[in-house]
Amino acid sequence: MRRFGVIGMSSDRHWLEQRLQRMEDRTREDMAAMETRIVAQITDLKTMTTTRLNDHSGRLRKLENWRSWVAGISAAAGAAGGWVTQLFRDGG
Repeated sequence: MRRFGVIGMSSDRHWLEQRLQRMEDRTREDMAAMETRIVAQITDLKTMTTTRLNDHSGRLRKLENWRSWVAGISAAAGAAGGWVTQLFRDGG
């Protein structure tokens, strides 16, 4: 058991300073490791977000393309319907 008295004060102080330094070093190492993990997670999140946004962008382009096709087919069907109606009207 350590006693803090007049006789051993300098050795006790030295022991406490060493312990404090070890704690500071350990804390610094732990903080650096946490920072590394956080930076890695942020990088992973950025990569995943970019990938998902690109995927959604591709899906939206495909939907827009299909919408254009449907609009074109609808216009063609309307024109064909008008032509058939005109054919029966004139032929009747």
